Amino acid sequence: MLAIMFAISAFFMKISDDIVDNGIKEGRIISSISGTIYGLIFGYLLIKSEYSAYVVASIVIGCLLAKKVDSLPHYIALAIIFFFTVVFGVPQIDPFLLIVFSLAGFIDEYDRRFKNSFLNFMFEYRFFLKAAFLFYSLISGIYKPLFYIFVFDISYYLTQAFASKKIINFCKSMC
Repeated sequence: MLAIMFAISAFFMKISDDIVDNGIKEGRIISSISGTIYGLIFGYLLIKSEYSAYVVASIVIGCLLAKKVDSLPHYIALAIIFFFTVVFGVPQIDPFLLIVFSLAGFIDEYDRRFKNSFLNFMFEYRFFLKAAFLFYSLISGIYKPLFYIFVFDISYYLTQAFASKKIINFCKSMC
């Protein structure tokens, strides 16, 4: 069930990103609704379990550090996530692991361009966060966070490949 929620949150996060990144003013309502939905899901995932909390927190903190939380839908999502943490608390997590995962998330989100296509590929597909969770899984024998980040990223990239253009065109024509 949590894996499905990661997939759904990635879908709505990507929709929010693409509407904002393409400057579609007519899509503000849809992007705000998308931000609300992924914020609610992320808030729930953050408080639900230690393993989902690591994934959500590393994505959120990484995006904050990289200054990717820069538009209304992301502000809405962040406010909802913050609300969940204040009202419900978060599971007990290891601060060191949170720092490591958050730094990996930041490295993946940091805006960069390299002449080396392999490095570009690694950054494009958030290699460092997946590698951090893989390393953690190999050491701890706990594979849930690794599974969750893969589900999230697969959904994010499938949304980018198949749904984003259709929703952007819809917003341009109907909104």
